[in-house]
Amino acid sequence: MSQPLLQRTGSGYVTISRNPEVDYILELALDEACRMVRAGEGNLYLYRQDGQLFPFREDLLSTESEELARHCLQKRSSVNIIPEQEASAEDLKPDETIGPDAALCIVLSSQDGEIGAMVLRNPLYFPKFYDNDLNLVRNFAATFAILLKSSYVDSPNLRLNFKSSLLLLLENAHLNQKVKEAGYQLKTVLEVSNVINSSRELNEMIQVVLLSARRVIHAESASVFLNDESTGEMVFDVISGEQTQLRGMRIPQGQGIVGLCAREQKSIIVNDAQNDPRLFKKVDEVAQNVTRNLMACPLIVSDRVIGVIEVLNTIDRADFTQQDLEIFESFSDSVAIALQRRMLLDDLQSTNEQLEKKLREVTSLHSVARILVEAHSIQELFSNVLHVICEDLKAGRASFLLTNSSGELEVVARQGEYSPDESLYTFDLSAKVMENGEPLFVEDFGESPELLAIEKPDLYRSRSCIIIPMKITAQDRPFGLLCVTDPESGSFHREDFLLLTTIVSQTMRGYENFKLNEELLTKRAIEKEVEITSKIQKNILPSRIPFHQYMELGARSIMARTTGGDFYDYHVHGDDGEVTMLVADVSGKSLPAALFMAVSSSILRTIIRTERNPAEILRQANDLLYEESESGMFVTVFLARYNPGSGMLRYASAGHNEMLLIRKAGDIEVLSSRGAPLGVVPAGSVKFESRELQVENGDLLILYTDGVVEAINQQNEEYGLENFKELLSTNRSLPATQLIDLVYSNVTQFAESDLQYDDFTMLVTRLYRDLKAKHYEFRFPARASSVPLLRDELTRILLDNNVHGQAQEDILLVSDEAATNIILHAFQESKILEPDFLCKIQIGEGRILKMEFEDRGRPFDIDEVAQPDVNENLAGRRKGGFGVFLIRSLMDRVHYRREGGVNYLRMEKKV
Repeated sequence: MSQPLLQRTGSGYVTISRNPEVDYILELALDEACRMVRAGEGNLYLYRQDGQLFPFREDLLSTESEELARHCLQKRSSVNIIPEQEASAEDLKPDETIGPDAALCIVLSSQDGEIGAMVLRNPLYFPKFYDNDLNLVRNFAATFAILLKSSYVDSPNLRLNFKSSLLLLLENAHLNQKVKEAGYQLKTVLEVSNVINSSRELNEMIQVVLLSARRVIHAESASVFLNDESTGEMVFDVISGEQTQLRGMRIPQGQGIVGLCAREQKSIIVNDAQNDPRLFKKVDEVAQNVTRNLMACPLIVSDRVIGVIEVLNTIDRADFTQQDLEIFESFSDSVAIALQRRMLLDDLQSTNEQLEKKLREVTSLHSVARILVEAHSIQELFSNVLHVICEDLKAGRASFLLTNSSGELEVVARQGEYSPDESLYTFDLSAKVMENGEPLFVEDFGESPELLAIEKPDLYRSRSCIIIPMKITAQDRPFGLLCVTDPESGSFHREDFLLLTTIVSQTMRGYENFKLNEELLTKRAIEKEVEITSKIQKNILPSRIPFHQYMELGARSIMARTTGGDFYDYHVHGDDGEVTMLVADVSGKSLPAALFMAVSSSILRTIIRTERNPAEILRQANDLLYEESESGMFVTVFLARYNPGSGMLRYASAGHNEMLLIRKAGDIEVLSSRGAPLGVVPAGSVKFESRELQVENGDLLILYTDGVVEAINQQNEEYGLENFKELLSTNRSLPATQLIDLVYSNVTQFAESDLQYDDFTMLVTRLYRDLKAKHYEFRFPARASSVPLLRDELTRILLDNNVHGQAQEDILLVSDEAATNIILHAFQESKILEPDFLCKIQIGEGRILKMEFEDRGRPFDIDEVAQPDVNENLAGRRKGGFGVFLIRSLMDRVHYRREGGVNYLRMEKKV
């Protein structure tokens, strides 16, 4: 006699009558449920007669799974458990927190009570199960429970009907799965549109789209490649899957399936990747992965390929299909538009941020320049500057400190909240800056154990500060400090530090002028006034002539006995970049002219940092100087800006006399442009004219003041422009400084005495074009036998480039020392089997030689090498450091850096 498969109990649950045939059917159903949602494992938890749950698959017994099953049976509710790192507010209800791993738990119910629970765990290809998976298994489980309810045991025919019904159930589940997947695909494509139109960050948005593509197409990974328009390479940018180490990897132009897809602007399916010669197999080598098949679609916007989207390796099936490609192409169109839109937004945001930063810097510097003019005392100067700093940098506290008569640092001006006992500063950070004379920029004290040990926490509400020493010249000892702390954002940035350095430099000019003015008021003799004024003028002039690869610069300014107002300036915009140069002549004599000169110089320097057009620089300077020029003083200026890359010289004049350009062949061109002196005409009433001309290699630019050509001799004759031109043209091949000395000697000889009535200021600049230099490169094994080989190669290069004599010997000696240091020290205790080093040489127009050594040995910071005792080394008792001493002594520039595990030693010499 047959009996029902399910046996009812009196406690609200039912049990299953088991035998081998029933176990087989349960096994089959459980495997189908796992396959349906691609679960790594599954188990049934059923009731015994005593009401206790037991696992159908005892080998997969899990305490977490059993607790999850018991929880769901108590709640009579199926759940989808999201891992904690993946869970979000919409994924997980408050009572769904059992177990840390992804899992589905579906309750099996009948009219007579609960049958048990099916627990599916460990999704194979994605980090979690999705709601679509839960609905699919829930429908399958409900139909399976009905089938169990209507089945009986001990009747072969009935058992056969049960198996037949189960097969129909499985077929129905397959059809249901396909229908739901088709609906899920449509839903996902629509959701992707919403994601793309959202305000998510670009990488996050693309990650969501790629994950959706993987889920819909059932692929192991997906990637977005962006086109580097400068090289034509395809760059791994965003990756969804396991191969995150590929980010940033580059695929050469036109190579691989991705390169071909971008070049032909067509989608590609490859279902036998390992036998396809187009596959770029280096990607598999780096990822330690095997590409079986792939699909690639170009990302096209306005007929331009901006990238490629790709999916790799089908899941649970052999090949990608045309239907997969159609769905994938819908993703690619959306991703292309999103990428383009977000790139434009990102570029716009970045540009706005840069403009805001530049505007803040210019505003701050202009405010300080105005304070220099308006302040009536040192106290007012310091206080107003601190107000600008706190307002523009959003700093909580700022103070100026000066050393008092006891040698202690004392606060002379401050902004922000300070305790009453903070009038004297003796803490270690300030002492450190005063001792070494170098500014201190701390983004976070926690990143520097040395600074953290000496920090006074009660003095800082944040972990960031900037301390800048105050000194007259770079060689002087500091006499005070600027301290800025407690930024509103929590940390200062590098741009803040650079801005404060410039502000201190400007403030020091005003401070020094006040100090000199105070000293001048105590002096009654005219000679002392002349001396102080001369000091002001000297400090305004550049402390040194800048070094530039494409210019030979020379300058000289000699003040007349009655003192005057000539000054000149240089500003180099980046290493070996554009250079702005000017000469100026302030009206009047003595102290007022010197003070007006200081203001004029400060304003011009401030504007030159941010403005490129010479006429606009003069216009802005005139606006500021006119507002402040209450005494009727003015200044004439000739300003030029040279671009070595293009060979273009742009210039403008503010009432200054004509300048000269002496061509290499000897021809002379007169440079002039329209514009009134600065400080005479109100803003908007005068226009300044910018002119430009093309410079040839070796041309001479001559800037000077009228004291050069208007010198008078005993017969009341003027030296004159024609004498000046003839002298320059005849001697144009002399070095810049020698040519200036020759002119000064000739003018004073003509005047039969030193200049008495006007200053002598002259700038000579030999201009070179940024023409392509010659490059050489050699790699040698790191052993002693390589040194003579390197020397032979360098000798050949130097001779080929007409480098002879002492310069050649210096370069060969330096290369010997550098290579020997690498061979003897760089690879000690190194695991590199065949160590080597690289030597690079660049010679630009026979003037500048650049030499760089590269090696992968241990770090060796040349700046940390102590100065050797020369006498000890000459006596044969070398204790180290002499090679570094020779390198620094014989080369014009020496720089060391370590980057990416590589030591770079770069040296330059003017040859």
